[in-house]
Amino acid sequence: MLMRRKAFTLIELLLVIGVLIILIGIAVWALKGAVGSGAGNATKTTLENLTNMSEELNRKNKLAGFEGPPSENPIYPFQPPPVFGGEIAPALVTSDSKNTDRFGPAVRNTAEVMRRLSSIPDNKKNLEKLPSDQTLAVPPSGTSGGGTVVMDGWRNPILFVPATGLRYVASSQKDSTASGANYAKGARVIAPKQNSPANYPMVYWTAMTSTNSGPPGPDWFEGIRSPDGRAFWASAGPDGNFTQGEDNVYSFEH
Repeated sequence: MLMRRKAFTLIELLLVIGVLIILIGIAVWALKGAVGSGAGNATKTTLENLTNMSEELNRKNKLAGFEGPPSENPIYPFQPPPVFGGEIAPALVTSDSKNTDRFGPAVRNTAEVMRRLSSIPDNKKNLEKLPSDQTLAVPPSGTSGGGTVVMDGWRNPILFVPATGLRYVASSQKDSTASGANYAKGARVIAPKQNSPANYPMVYWTAMTSTNSGPPGPDWFEGIRSPDGRAFWASAGPDGNFTQGEDNVYSFEH
């Protein structure tokens, strides 16, 4: 007569548990990938929409002071940054930043731009259609009247970067410059920060004109600029940190 088994052995139970753990790990990894991809795609779409809105605004000459000569009604309540200055890249703009960089100068400047965007009826309608969890209210402070900015797929504020660029964006990668190379206008390389010891720290540089010499120098901007020298929109990516540039997303790249 055959004996019927009444229970799993300990080894069998451990094998089953091990397989379940592996399957759960794969499912979690796939879910994270799907969420990350969804956030990235949503961010790219938002950047594209904001670009279209700002181009419409610029056609009406209301971005003067950013992309053209100063006007009687500049976007900023103070003087725009110098030609080679650029917007300082904020560190953490996440909700964990304790209201420092999350509502810092770069975000407040963006709120000023968003008010200008809303002055165009079609833009205003599009912005009003955004769900509440895709916008961030910026409280008034000092000379800034506050306002509302749009958030990316990771729920962090998207910045409007003037034509002067986004300054001091660091990189964990090695120096990517090549001796004697010909760099086209808009080329982006990684090189040591100006006036710092070699190889520390590394930052992004953008060629402002065609050149055969690497940074630093008058042909290079220590930061990120669009190849066409226009203003652009930027997301800090999943880490919510503009100063760490590996995962930043820029509107001119898409």
